[in-house]
Amino acid sequence: MLANRSKRHKILAGMVTLLIVTNGFPVLSRATQFPPPIPKSRSERIERVRSRVEVIRANIAKESLEAVVRNLGNQEDYFVPGYQTEVGGAQIDFQQILSSRRTHKLVAMLSELSRDDARIKAKSICDLMYESHRSNVEQMVKHHEDADVPKSQKSLFGSKLGLGAAIFALAHFSEPSRITAELRRMEDLAKPTVDRLKHVRNPLPDGFPVSIGKNLVLLDLCCQVNLLVYSVDHAVPMNLALKTSVNEALADVPKRKLPLAKWDAALTGYDILRWEMGVPLDPRDVKERIDFYDWSVSWTFDTATQRATVFKLMELCGMARS
Repeated sequence: MLANRSKRHKILAGMVTLLIVTNGFPVLSRATQFPPPIPKSRSERIERVRSRVEVIRANIAKESLEAVVRNLGNQEDYFVPGYQTEVGGAQIDFQQILSSRRTHKLVAMLSELSRDDARIKAKSICDLMYESHRSNVEQMVKHHEDADVPKSQKSLFGSKLGLGAAIFALAHFSEPSRITAELRRMEDLAKPTVDRLKHVRNPLPDGFPVSIGKNLVLLDLCCQVNLLVYSVDHAVPMNLALKTSVNEALADVPKRKLPLAKWDAALTGYDILRWEMGVPLDPRDVKERIDFYDWSVSWTFDTATQRATVFKLMELCGMARS
């Protein structure tokens, strides 16, 4: 079974290119971005991954809350120590956010505060990450409008996921209406960005402005669904009427339980050791198991249905008060 899983990953790796943007706009494959050779023997591969994990854990353990927030936009965090996906190229933002150990360190540090103080602090972090992402997007657009304007030195992919991580943290301590507001703010940023890129002087490849809006400015629709659901499930007190309405809106969307590990766990659900080699998580490292909604194969490219679902959830959550 493990051999078949490994074979499936190799096939998918050949078919899928993850979009990573550095310095404004170059497109690189994951293999190009992180090229170290993979050891041949199973024991060597296990040791290699474990060594990388130990370095990450040691580095993050020393970081203050301010340092964790400052580093949320590091794009490498969302791939190392080895995030992989079985979904082709799209609909992976939520899992990439969860794959970053800094996401979970942020939540753990905020959880040491009172719920009210954590909500206020998480909202300020969202504002900070939004401004970082907005300025990054603006620099990218200006460069394409005027070649004399320097390229952005930050990863758009990283700043988007960093903002997503901040919104996920906020969802632990705030009512769903606030999460809806954060997602709408991102949508308000994406729309004019796409419009401006359609009229830039420096020509872009066909369809690139649309992909910018969908992939680099805005969290994908599956991620938006799961952020909203998480906020509903963790609202205090629980809004049972809202939960029932959300369940009805998502009745046709497949879901499964997703284990979330502690930030300093030896292994998380997103490490190569688990994905490729079937090494189980230590139950003591699993802090919670959440409902994860994902589109079925037939829905993957049905963006109209996806958007209608997200709009319905935002409508429900935007009006609700916990």
